[in-house]
Amino acid sequence: TIGHIPNGNRYYYRGRSQPPYFVLMTELLGQTEKYRKELAMEYQFWMKKRSVVLDDGTVLNRYFDDLNTRPRPEAFREDTETARCAQTTDIYAHLRAAAESGWDFSSRWMDKENDLSTLRTADILPIDLNCLLYHLEVILGKTDEAERRRQAIHQYMWSDDLKFFTDYNCVRKERTNRLTLAGLYPLWLHVATVEQAQNAAGQVEKLFLSDGGLVTTTSKESTQQWDRPNGWAPMEYIGYRALLQTPGYENLARTVRQRWMTLNERVYKSTGKMMEKYDVVDIHKPAGGGEYETQDGFGWTNGVYLQMLYDQQNEI
Repeated sequence: TIGHIPNGNRYYYRGRSQPPYFVLMTELLGQTEKYRKELAMEYQFWMKKRSVVLDDGTVLNRYFDDLNTRPRPEAFREDTETARCAQTTDIYAHLRAAAESGWDFSSRWMDKENDLSTLRTADILPIDLNCLLYHLEVILGKTDEAERRRQAIHQYMWSDDLKFFTDYNCVRKERTNRLTLAGLYPLWLHVATVEQAQNAAGQVEKLFLSDGGLVTTTSKESTQQWDRPNGWAPMEYIGYRALLQTPGYENLARTVRQRWMTLNERVYKSTGKMMEKYDVVDIHKPAGGGEYETQDGFGWTNGVYLQMLYDQQNEI
């Protein structure tokens, strides 16, 4: 056993994990107790192989890859070309870490928003990952660890100036200050205070809300797929649920839901397909960016649409 859920089903993905959503999957099935041993095993993987100890002894986590000194086999040519432009020798570690995150690729990991060769993913402690691990600690009954992590997230990842949660660069010892939908995980997973949640929700209304839903980030320079103008079903759902749980922002949540569903329906009517991602800024333009053509028939888009439809029909 390797102690984690691999990032893909080929042998060379064994060095990368899926983000720790497994606990949420067991909760949906009502089978958390049945899989407690596996959940504990996954937690140990993240704490042994993906933890970072800060100067004050705080322990938080990052994305990484155990096979970090060479290009990804699934993107060998692309990674080699990126490495030629990089100013650092550890670019493969950062490319692979970004792939483990699922946000491959996004300006949230870059020094320069429009330059993939400036990726610093392995230096960054992501807000979403640490909220997922907080939730896993809560479910496993690790009360002290969960509380320490909650306090650390508030200390290192909340910005009073931006009124939003961001990632933290542990090498530079500073917040990245990139505004992304990952900053809504503390609202969704009950890490944020009510005041923080309301401040963050206000920023969503001002900076993220678009004609087709929520933009993934506020970057206006990036050409990567996990950035503006794209919207992705998982992030739309998490943003929608985070807002729905925030006092005073329930109607904003329903607006996000309606705009996203309407965009899905319009594209389906014209193409006969549900898409992997959508341009939520120009709703008449197909989504783009990244290393490959937009995929169609995507399961997460179908699933999120059906859940939102259920909520709508039940007046949630």
